[in-house]
Amino acid sequence: MHVELQERDACVCLAQVYHPCVLLTKKRYVGYMYETPKQAAPVFDAKGIETVRRDTCSAVAKMLERSLRILFSSKDVSQVSLPSTSPFAPCLKILRRCCPT
Repeated sequence: MHVELQERDACVCLAQVYHPCVLLTKKRYVGYMYETPKQAAPVFDAKGIETVRRDTCSAVAKMLERSLRILFSSKDVSQVSLPSTSPFAPCLKILRRCCPT
């Protein structure tokens, strides 16, 4: 029995590239997604984290997404605003008065 191997060009196609990104666990990640090499502006993509889950408070989801966008665009953790300077600061003050730790 004689087997001939044929040489072929292999083409590897990438579906998506994430940069920067955060991988929390399997199927839980967030980052800026690029789908083509010529794509100039990235798309914010989140899977399985609190920004896209339906069982999460919408205020938490919005605050987390805003913080992640700031972190990804500036690449500086100190640029992410503290809860005292966020738009949710009045709510946090009320919660601290009602539910002291």
